[in-house]
Amino acid sequence: MKMKAFAVFGNLFFLLSTRLLATEYYMTPSGAGAQDGSNWENALAKSALGTTLNTTMGAGDSLFLGSGNYGSSSLSLTSSGTAGAWKSVIGVDTGSGVPHFSGSGNWYRSNPDSGQWQIVNVAGNYWHVENLELSGVQYAVKNSTSARPSHYQFKDLYIHDVRHGVYLSYLDDSRFDNVLVTAYTKQGFRLDRGCDNVVFENCVADLTGDDASWWDYSEPFPFGFVLYNNGANSNISFVDCVAANNRRNNQGISYWNGDGFVVENTTTGVSFENCLAINNEDGGFDLKPVATLVDCVSVLNYRGFRFWGNSSAENCVAVAPYRRSNGNPTGGYGGAGAWTKNGTATLSHFTFYADAGTAAHEEGSGNLTLTDSILAFTGAGGGFTSGSITLGAGTVTYRPGSGVDPDFVNASIAWDGTGTDLNSQTYGDTKGYYFDAGVPMVEWVLPEADAYVHNDNPTTNYGSVEQMLVKHVNSSEYTRNSYVRFPISGISENMSSATLKLKVKAIGGEGSGSRWVEVRMLNDDSWGESSVTWNNRPTVGSTIATIDAGTVDETYEIDVTAYVQSEYANDGVVSFALVQPTNTNKLVSFYSRESTGNEPTLEVEYVDDPVEPVLVFDAGNFSDYSSQSTSGGMTLEASDTAIHLSGNTWRKYAYAYTVTANTVIEVTVDASDVGELFCIGLDSDNNYATGATNIKIAGSQTHASFVPVGTAYTAGSGPVTYLIPVGTVFTGSMTYLTFIGDDDANENCDVTFSDIRIYENE
Repeated sequence: MKMKAFAVFGNLFFLLSTRLLATEYYMTPSGAGAQDGSNWENALAKSALGTTLNTTMGAGDSLFLGSGNYGSSSLSLTSSGTAGAWKSVIGVDTGSGVPHFSGSGNWYRSNPDSGQWQIVNVAGNYWHVENLELSGVQYAVKNSTSARPSHYQFKDLYIHDVRHGVYLSYLDDSRFDNVLVTAYTKQGFRLDRGCDNVVFENCVADLTGDDASWWDYSEPFPFGFVLYNNGANSNISFVDCVAANNRRNNQGISYWNGDGFVVENTTTGVSFENCLAINNEDGGFDLKPVATLVDCVSVLNYRGFRFWGNSSAENCVAVAPYRRSNGNPTGGYGGAGAWTKNGTATLSHFTFYADAGTAAHEEGSGNLTLTDSILAFTGAGGGFTSGSITLGAGTVTYRPGSGVDPDFVNASIAWDGTGTDLNSQTYGDTKGYYFDAGVPMVEWVLPEADAYVHNDNPTTNYGSVEQMLVKHVNSSEYTRNSYVRFPISGISENMSSATLKLKVKAIGGEGSGSRWVEVRMLNDDSWGESSVTWNNRPTVGSTIATIDAGTVDETYEIDVTAYVQSEYANDGVVSFALVQPTNTNKLVSFYSRESTGNEPTLEVEYVDDPVEPVLVFDAGNFSDYSSQSTSGGMTLEASDTAIHLSGNTWRKYAYAYTVTANTVIEVTVDASDVGELFCIGLDSDNNYATGATNIKIAGSQTHASFVPVGTAYTAGSGPVTYLIPVGTVFTGSMTYLTFIGDDDANENCDVTFSDIRIYENE
């Protein structure tokens, strides 16, 4: 689905402040050593959990939980942090997985009211809860209706085998990031009453997971996400969320129920962006009050979008409305894409695609208005409208033999709701739903080998020097050819372009005139950087391009897309030869890979879905990096997904990650002034000089501790996304994510890092 900048929603959850004098505590199920919590070797035992959280820990303190099973222990969060110093409980995989709170062992899906009541008790304020597995209880995250909690962030939680995953009342100014609830009998996420200013981002409610037998145990009215009507909720936002498989077998009632997203009529200020409802019994999106939807998808729900009020939907799609009932428990197609009863919803750039059912259905005295929309059937079955429907400007209908074929990319009623399959190749983004695959991503591949050969020294190898020489002379002693090889098996298969970049180090003294260099294919990749000579040089292939490389320090760009794509499909390695046309007799020296920062690069552009959620930052976990900041400061922007540095500011963020050879950092950068060093990286000791673990994106200064990896951002270029292969530069266990806007001379740096993802590119 479309990826868009996240809206600033409600209050700012994490105020811009630095935690002072914070203490870190460490705990494992059995404890260790002196059990004073000072480090893993002296970890507290789980029996001290309640006391540590609510008595020992002060505002700004953190408790790190190590791997293991904490059984029926509970996280009762009755104390509070402060606006500038949140309290945190964070799980850490110390060798045997994420910390697991598994309950008392006597909860059963056949008796969902049995067993332990809850794990996380939400009562205080200003808490960050991260990286835990919760299971085997009636309620994984809950509070009492007498509590009035606010300012919570729940992040990276895996909840399963429960009756309810999240069930909260009167929760304000909080967010859920990357929380998965699956294998539940009732509801995944429920805000029961009185909740204000809450964001759900990258959250999933999937009743069955991969086990459809859960439909035999689900209770009446299974919902993925529900905003209930026991009391007003307000300003609730869903971004990049999924509600799936909320069904119940053998319902025993005439109207089978089970919805993906449900909003009852006492809630106000509800928005959905980039959300997916798939394979739910009744409504994909069942919305009683006014709501706004952008870039949302409904697949295999009886009614894709159920509008009871005056809602609006932009760039949404409903596919294959599906229904089961007592009369037909196996189900069949025949529901509605967009439905209302007395509402007056408006849909713009809406697509409906099915082989049966009704595209737009008004059941009472309201109206649905569709503009710039596509209503399409696979055959003669189904109807475009029922009731009071207005097919407004730009809306088209199609079935084979009638209307213009929208020519969807890969339409199928078995669609999984992701990707470009329902994009119309006839209308593009002018009509109907359109999935924008995202801004082009750029990856830089560094050479694994380069060398030149010289016919006057036919047995000498030149693979370790800092230049690649090219010259052709019609004599026996002055001709040089160069070769460069890149590994490409790890780049994205969705490559859209590939550019070879070569920078000129020097030219010969042969006078003015063109200095032609041919970039040629090299089918034999077996040549060795330390062994290739004139006598054993590989045979060059066809010419890809010819460049006039006559300007020192100029970087020349050669489109090598077709060749790289063919080699990617072949052996995952690509080699190039650099030669001069016969008797050109004008020397060109290119920088080799031994010239760090000027080496040849292969720039690969591709469009791909993000593989990991964007990091959302907690201001309380930032601090000064290596005591380097002297002016300006840091602000968090874009709902805490962007770090903006000004003046001369260095920041580190508490973030544990083990870097492997496959680790990459994906980041979008934007800067009006890059200063002396504009860098991102990871660090283990708060000392930038003890290892080359920071990647230089731009800046006027060269420093051995800041490694350029093909990045060459220019101030004022606007947002540019980089995929940085940090694992090719360093590996090991890291403690901090680092951000550097260094400008000692002028203190004018103005740089922003956003949409950051760290993952294994395997």
